[in-house]
Amino acid sequence: MRIIYVLLLCSLWMGCSKEKFLDEKPNQALLVPQTLEELQAILDNTALFNGIAGALTTTGITPLLGQTASDEYFVGRPTAYVSSSNTYMKATYTWDKKDVYAGYETIVDWTKPYNSILSANICLEQLSKLSMSDQNSLLGREVRGTALFHRAHLYFQLAQVFAPVYSKEYSSQKNGLPIRLRGDINEGVVRTTLSDTYVQILNDLLEALKYLPANALYTTRPNIAAAKALLARVYLSMSDYPQALIYANKALEIKSKLMDYNSLDLTKAFPIHKDNDEVIFSSLMIVGGVVNTAFSPSYASVDSNIVNSYENGDLRKSVFLKKRTPANSIGMEFKGSYFGDSYCFSGLATDELYLIKAECLARSGRTEDACVALNTLLKNRFDPLKFDPLDERDPDKLLKIVLDERRKELLFRGLRWTDLRRLNLDPRFAVTLKRNIGEEEFELPPNDVRYTYPIPADVMGFHPEMFQNPR
Repeated sequence: MRIIYVLLLCSLWMGCSKEKFLDEKPNQALLVPQTLEELQAILDNTALFNGIAGALTTTGITPLLGQTASDEYFVGRPTAYVSSSNTYMKATYTWDKKDVYAGYETIVDWTKPYNSILSANICLEQLSKLSMSDQNSLLGREVRGTALFHRAHLYFQLAQVFAPVYSKEYSSQKNGLPIRLRGDINEGVVRTTLSDTYVQILNDLLEALKYLPANALYTTRPNIAAAKALLARVYLSMSDYPQALIYANKALEIKSKLMDYNSLDLTKAFPIHKDNDEVIFSSLMIVGGVVNTAFSPSYASVDSNIVNSYENGDLRKSVFLKKRTPANSIGMEFKGSYFGDSYCFSGLATDELYLIKAECLARSGRTEDACVALNTLLKNRFDPLKFDPLDERDPDKLLKIVLDERRKELLFRGLRWTDLRRLNLDPRFAVTLKRNIGEEEFELPPNDVRYTYPIPADVMGFHPEMFQNPR
């Protein structure tokens, strides 16, 4: 199959030594996809673009490192953690200042998204070589829009880990990501500015809107609502709240349905089913690879502050949490993935959009409208006999409530790290993260350089001239 072309190029680009990279090149002429159907088949590879149904070496596609470093969990098996020889797990959990990767040179949080971006670039290049009739057909337009969406989505996910937090004041002065827009593995690569990185992400999404279908057969395929929802998320991460509100509203105009948690079967191991009414686009966080992190089902217990924040009648506590059962374990285990099992959902859903809308309205002083948005969500999360609609008219108090609801609702979706980064820019919400291992305490202060991960050593080996993130 010509899909092998993409997989072969991916492995050559990201997985081989520099010598092999220079010496061994595939016979591209024999393997280039040549029809719209073949391009669509590549983009339908859910392992490459969604991290679902078996991947090259791991499950998942969006980086896990931010989630691993966040304050949503703690090690629920402290004895096993202390006795473990997994240095990577310990270095990432404690925000190690010297070698957060514990000597590992290839990091799947980098290689997997870039592999998939390469595949998207190849699809766009090959599409441009087909006839105009093919390009302008319904399938041709969907192929273009889908490839643009996936490229934007994965560059955004990478930027949350390997680029600094976006600040309009300094974005043109800080280093962003290495951006590749072609399928040529021999193309030189340099880091763009942070501003250029986000401009590329936004341009890809705005361009994708011209081509994506209104409806998609599967949640693994993006549609117009997905692009608008992702634009809302991107603008929120940039602290551009007016634009985030615009696109949250536009996405909700297309899809606004919420699950009523009162209807869920709490006897099930995972009460929320896959592809539920709220899911707009499906993707999973990376799990597995060479080594595991502390954020794994066998170790991660939900942060006690979050557990204790659920009010009486809030069904999310029962839907999301269960007591840990393994021996020598403490705390509560998470069971509320929107993928319907232990894999962590990192896609787009309507509940996130209501929270983006409520936050942006609160920030603009439109407290009544913000309460309406938040109550729309919460009435589907509470026992109706115990739900007291929110009516807070102080913008600052309401904003704090909305941000607290983000923590309770969007648990284990990979969003907390992005929230920490952007909220640390505001002294009102800046926090110092702390971990305690035995009698030793580790801290991550607000706006620390460790909120940006280093570029992996194997990538720097290919490109020693590239600026490395400080640690």
